[in-house]
Amino acid sequence: MGEKYVAYPWIGCGDCEVCKADDEHLCSPLSTKNIGINIPGGYGEYVLVENEKYLFSAGDTPDNLAGSYACRGLTAYSALKRANPSKGDNSLVIVSAGGLGLLALQIAKAAYDINPIIVDIDDEKLAAAKEAGASEVINSTHEDAAQKLMELTGGGARYIVDYVGAAASVNFGYNLLRRGGIYVVTGLFGGSINIQLPLLTVGARQLVGTYVGSLAEMRELMELVRNGKIQPAKVESRPIDQINETLQDMKKGSLPGLVSVHHE
Repeated sequence: MGEKYVAYPWIGCGDCEVCKADDEHLCSPLSTKNIGINIPGGYGEYVLVENEKYLFSAGDTPDNLAGSYACRGLTAYSALKRANPSKGDNSLVIVSAGGLGLLALQIAKAAYDINPIIVDIDDEKLAAAKEAGASEVINSTHEDAAQKLMELTGGGARYIVDYVGAAASVNFGYNLLRRGGIYVVTGLFGGSINIQLPLLTVGARQLVGTYVGSLAEMRELMELVRNGKIQPAKVESRPIDQINETLQDMKKGSLPGLVSVHHE
């Protein structure tokens, strides 16, 4: 067998100003060529990729895990880059102790030498985050959660990255930013929030959305992966003929972790 590659699927039209600025992942939904979304290939045994620049060596990464770095991995990495924390600054707060949050924790340790604070509503997941290297964990449903975060960050967080993206998570975290802080949202749980505009100005806070990541960020991420900087996650592998059952399990929230599908 030849070398294994991960395909970057967020391919743009290549002609618009966004694509020419190397932000193909932000190309218009009307013209983008995202693999598995706008063009076929999501569950195919084979996929056509129009240029070798979209292929990244997987190194020794297991087949059933490698492909996930082009979506979950890239999303986690790009969101951290938008926050741009200082090296070694353990006041970074990550909202979510689920799959994305725990992966972001690994990336924060590898790329920024940070052991972040993790916020979630599930004590079991928080225990896993603490074991994985979080400096502190906070259950946001507890009465003293906000006070604890303020104490741990010395009066407010400088950077918060939210991999949940729910009204409850953003309403909890945004008001705990210090002046000049940045809140990055990449989760898609849903809902809406109300922001007092004068407080936005006086606090000089930033509320930033981010979507997957750029080709350059994919290159940086895969270098971390190939160099063994990110601990591999456990993955359940299922045959492709179980794809409908797998999607139903995902919808019901009954998947215990990562699941990949494979062709026999």
